[in-house]
Amino acid sequence: MKRIVWLMILSAVLLAGGCADDPDPSGNYLIFGQTGGSCPDPECTEYFKIMDGELYENTSDEPTNDGTFKFEPYQGTVPADVFQLPGQIPAGIYDESATIGWHTLADEGNLYLELQLGNDHHAWSISKFMDSVPQYLHPYCALLAVYLDQL
Repeated sequence: MKRIVWLMILSAVLLAGGCADDPDPSGNYLIFGQTGGSCPDPECTEYFKIMDGELYENTSDEPTNDGTFKFEPYQGTVPADVFQLPGQIPAGIYDESATIGWHTLADEGNLYLELQLGNDHHAWSISKFMDSVPQYLHPYCALLAVYLDQL
């Protein structure tokens, strides 16, 4: 009988330990932004972060080459539906490489997306030259452009 009790205790401990790898939802975020291509003005490069129902803005004046950002709470008027962006990402993008489209064509710049969902991390640089971007991404890219213009 003691063996059965010990086996039950051991099973319970092992099963409880299996939950330790569950993702922490508070670490989920979406970073979206754009680079201005040949535009040298820091205003042409901007990044925003949606996390925990809040919007943050990258306050660094220089484009980041190392993937780091300096986010501060956004001080302007926040479009209410901007928080729907993470759920509107087209499923097909997960099959794409990190670089989508022709990035150097016409110096139009790029859109940037970075998504953290639990333990899954994805980042994409999407050309603003839409002729080089898969058709299914056009509506989402247009939506990003609208929000980037509003913010």
